[in-house]
Formats: sequence, C-alpha cells, structure tokens
Amino acid sequence: MDIGERFAIPYAFRIYLLRKKNNNQELGNMRTRDLLIDVLTRIGSQCHLEEENEDVILFDYLDEHFFAVVSKEMPCVQIYDLRWMSVNVCNIDEVSEFKKSINNSNMDTAVNTYYEIDKDKMTIFASSRILIMLLPSIPRIEDYLKAILAEFFRGHKIVWEGVHNMEEVHNA
Repeated sequence: MDIGERFAIPYAFRIYLLRKKNNNQELGNMRTRDLLIDVLTRIGSQCHLEEENEDVILFDYLDEHFFAVVSKEMPCVQIYDLRWMSVNVCNIDEVSEFKKSINNSNMDTAVNTYYEIDKDKMTIFASSRILIMLLPSIPRIEDYLKAILAEFFRGHKIVWEGVHNMEEVHNA
C-alpha cells in the first residue's frame, strides 16, 4: 500500500468536513446506518441490529464476525473484528512473534490490529478495526466495502503466517 492510499480516507474526510461547514451539505436522504445495511446486504452479508443501540450493526462476511458502529454526526463507520486469534501467554516465543506479526500487519494493511491480554484465561487476543467514510456518492460502493473488509483478512494472514512460520522453525 503506497502513501497515497494510506492518506486517502483521512484526506477525503477533511474535504467532507470543509464542504459541510462551508456549504451546509446534507448526506442525502439515506442515513449512514441505512446505507451500510444496504451495501452489506448487497455483498451477501447477514446483518443484525443490536437491540440496545441502533448504531451498532453486527454482520458476517466470509464466515468472519464483524460489528460496526455508525456515527450519527458524520458519514463514518468504525468496523471491528474482535478476538480473531489468540496465543497462550506462557509461550514467550509465540507471544513475541505474535506481537511482531501484529506490527507487520499494521505496517502493511489499512486496518489497525491490536492485542489485548485476558489474565484470567492466560491468553492474548488479536483484534482489528478500521474507520471508514461511507457516502452514497462513493462510486462502486460495494467494491469499496469489499476492499475494506479484505484488509481485515490480509491482516489475519500476516499475523497467522508470522506465528505459524515461527512454530515451523521451532518444530524443525
């Protein structure tokens, strides 16, 4: 991913804010939440709305469980993929490689991958997230969302390969 791709979304977001401020533009008739549900349905995802919070959308894509939090104020969506991989904290080599692989994933993908430690389970989990803009005017919006979601799977692959390659070296 080149530098232009890394800064495209933040740059587009600043342009949106400037236009909204200067021209008082509206998002159109479709709310960001409804747009996301529509696009997810068109790409074959099953969506479920959280009963307690209408701005949280749970969905599956390619057998992975995601959830999205939609902003009411801006055309932004935060997408999360939680606890998609884990390692035991007692395996120091694996934990070290896990953290290195997460750093590599963060360098090579648009998603932010991070780890959290569950001391009770003696486990470290990997999770990922991304903040995107979602506007009705985005050309080929289904392909746009598929490309965003593909970044999660690229991140998974980088982390999985890093940890499993380390295991193969130690088992050889």
